[in-house]
Amino acid sequence: MRAASIAIFAILLVSCGKNTDDIVDQAGESVGKQLSNFSRAVGEGVDKEMIAQVTLDPGVQALGITSTTAKRLPIADSKKGIVVYFIASKDVDTTLRAIARNGQDAEIGRSKMPVKLKKDDAAYFTFEFDQQMDSMTVKDYTITVQPN
Repeated sequence: MRAASIAIFAILLVSCGKNTDDIVDQAGESVGKQLSNFSRAVGEGVDKEMIAQVTLDPGVQALGITSTTAKRLPIADSKKGIVVYFIASKDVDTTLRAIARNGQDAEIGRSKMPVKLKKDDAAYFTFEFDQQMDSMTVKDYTITVQPN
């Protein structure tokens, strides 16, 4: 709709004796800006859909691990899982477990990942789940310390 309005505006300006090159440049700039804004909005929407709700168990927090973001693996990816960004306030060398739960709070998947970080280090860790897990039904994930 906006592109049509811009085209009509451009035609009106041409008929008023304006420089055609200037009008084309302005119209192109406006259309480009609208497409850029649309693309950014789509990207932000996809990004929000990829965010995973992750809770760190008190045992994980006691190790000095915090997390600032977690995202689901892309649907097009052949693997199912989440990527979690961990920050260590002290040296950590352990195995963590991610537990996936559905809307009824039932466990529907588990994954474990060795985590080794030095004090003040941070890194992304990918927890992969079985292909049979329906990732669309996952409500949230809990990260715990894997028992020995």
